[in-house]
Amino acid sequence: MQAWRFYTEGAATAAGGERQIKFDLANPRDMAEIIGTAIGFTPTRLSQFYDKRAMQVESAHYWNARRTALLAQYEHAYRNRDKKELSRLHGRIKEYTMRFLTTGWV
Repeated sequence: MQAWRFYTEGAATAAGGERQIKFDLANPRDMAEIIGTAIGFTPTRLSQFYDKRAMQVESAHYWNARRTALLAQYEHAYRNRDKKELSRLHGRIKEYTMRFLTTGWV
């Protein structure tokens, strides 16, 4: 069923209609991937797409967890009026921001 969709639509699409990969029916490699799908294999490019998407989600979780932890520490220091800790955390938040901007999550 999925192989038929790949063949007729010329692409693998997500539930929302997003095109994940395109298939060129004139390309023997793409046709081999469609045939492989018909017998139960996942196309390599589709598997790579899923891996990339999973890494993006994992990266987003990592950066969000770091941000949440820093903000919780900052809130705790703010409530306790700990100026020394606030200053230290302010520096850590700046460091986080610079790292996020250079490495990013996408």
